[in-house]
Amino acid sequence: MEDFSSRLEKVLEHLQITPYKMAKDIGTSEAVISNAKNGKNKPSYDFLSKILNFYKVLNAEWLITGQGEMLKSGIKNEYTPRPSGGYEIVADTETAYTPKPPKEKLHPKQAEKLHPTLHPTPEKCALCHEKERVIEQQKETIDTLKEVNSLLRSKLEEREGRGNRRAG
Repeated sequence: MEDFSSRLEKVLEHLQITPYKMAKDIGTSEAVISNAKNGKNKPSYDFLSKILNFYKVLNAEWLITGQGEMLKSGIKNEYTPRPSGGYEIVADTETAYTPKPPKEKLHPKQAEKLHPTLHPTPEKCALCHEKERVIEQQKETIDTLKEVNSLLRSKLEEREGRGNRRAG
């Protein structure tokens, strides 16, 4: 019987994702995934539950013990292209993970057509709220870096101007 690290490797291959992607998806570090994949660490309950809660198509019994099939019964083994590239597994009404939102802003009706189950209610899910918060933080960081860059450029030009006047 295969060990957990082999099953984890099969999951990554089947979902066509990297350990980094899985770590981001389930909210852990890439080192945790790599250590589990390499057999260095045994999976904790928390780690297993994060995987199973995010990748709902996986059969818990198979992931934990190796018994049964990798995918839950009744799951179609079909792949659908994501709007942002890559693939997602189609599982009746569940998906292994939701596609990344397109870069351009879409009308809500267009977004619903791309992934109608993303938000069954008008409220945003916690994940989307967190993503928006992170994006805003990153925008603020970019704006700050632009200001610093502009300030440093002007100081550099000022020093170069002084150096030219001394030389001349």
